[in-house]
Amino acid sequence: MFKNSPNPKMKFPVLVLISLVMINCSSSKKSRAIESYSFEIFFGNTGGFSNINPIFSVKNNGDVFKKNNATSDAFLLKKIEIPKIDSLYTLIAKSNFENLKINHISNLTHYIEIKSEKFTNKIMWHENSQLPDEARKLHNFLLSAIKK
Repeated sequence: MFKNSPNPKMKFPVLVLISLVMINCSSSKKSRAIESYSFEIFFGNTGGFSNINPIFSVKNNGDVFKKNNATSDAFLLKKIEIPKIDSLYTLIAKSNFENLKINHISNLTHYIEIKSEKFTNKIMWHENSQLPDEARKLHNFLLSAIKK
């Protein structure tokens, strides 16, 4: 393989370098793409005729829970994969969630609340509210996370 190489002493370092690159590429799928912090996201709706709306929560490890607010029973709904959790961190940052001040309450109100080691904030809005695009993308992401 290296018989035609000008310097036979280069064989070993080149093989080591190739091995390290291959190991790094294979393990990078398991690690987070961005810096992370612990959080829990709560979202759902309040109000409506019965005001019995499920509460959903997402933890930074990817666990998605559904809680019945009438009975307080909660169960694990599903687990989000790490690359999607990375996308969630990105959406939180792009929406500037920690600084959003939205409190538009109606008969049926949507909400997202994030409690983290960096900040705690809750936004509430109704269908006719002007919601920033990035906050709407975050809400849509969360809604897709609870679908099976």
